[in-house]
Amino acid sequence: MMKLYKMALWSFFLFLSLDTKANWITWHSKDNLVIKFQTQDSGVIAIQAATFIPNADRMSLIALLNDTQNASNWLKNVSKVEKINSPNSAEDIVYTELSAPWPVTDRIMLTHSCHKKINESKSKIIIRSVGEAKLNKFIEKDINAILVTPVEGFWLLEDKQNGLHIQHEIYANPQGKIPRWLSNKTALKGVRHTFNNLAHFLLKPQYSKSFKLEMSNCIGFE
Repeated sequence: MMKLYKMALWSFFLFLSLDTKANWITWHSKDNLVIKFQTQDSGVIAIQAATFIPNADRMSLIALLNDTQNASNWLKNVSKVEKINSPNSAEDIVYTELSAPWPVTDRIMLTHSCHKKINESKSKIIIRSVGEAKLNKFIEKDINAILVTPVEGFWLLEDKQNGLHIQHEIYANPQGKIPRWLSNKTALKGVRHTFNNLAHFLLKPQYSKSFKLEMSNCIGFE
């Protein structure tokens, strides 16, 4: 049974909020990868990334996302990813540890995701942070790290005739006393690094096997 995990990191995974007051600004456009950002009221940026990966498909991305042991090899600044609960076959609750450069304190993230079917070739993985009322159920109170919250985002995946189109939008507030200019700059660089890795990893033989795409209507997520 396919179990999705959703990972996020304070320097990578950020969501397109409903705030439309600011326009998206293009930060990177090269080699089939476009990265944009939008400054939110918090001062933290939302990041939007879009790419097309030839010869890949949704199943290969799902296989990669489920390979938690290799998460730190392609996700920038992620040291650990662990799926700790699955409410059903299309949903996962995931614990992520984020390594930060000294003297910044390490971060953790607890997210709940759902894989929603749009049509036969397109689906959406929706990501939300787990509410504070449920945190103690999954993580220790005295953990020596700062909780990234709120987190909201999605992966929009569409199988094309010759490859996979990916759109990723995410917002995650790193909290703490990190200067906004520093966390925002680090986040943008992290997205570029991660997506460059993604294009390489998706074509590895171990991710080309056939996987069942577990999806639902994701009631309550949107």
